[in-house]
Amino acid sequence: MPQRPRKRGLEVVEALRAIDTPDVGPQSGTSTDHAVVAPAPAEPMEATNDQE
Repeated sequence: MPQRPRKRGLEVVEALRAIDTPDVGPQSGTSTDHAVVAPAPAEPMEATNDQE
């Protein structure tokens, strides 16, 4: 039960990040920023969430 709300928070954070990433990517025109922001928060965030 405690994992359900935690996973929801992670999904919300990822969704917000995903929306912020594409919006800033094409607007700024930085391919590096977009590539680093997309995979970076997805892997480490999940690992930290699982441990916590």
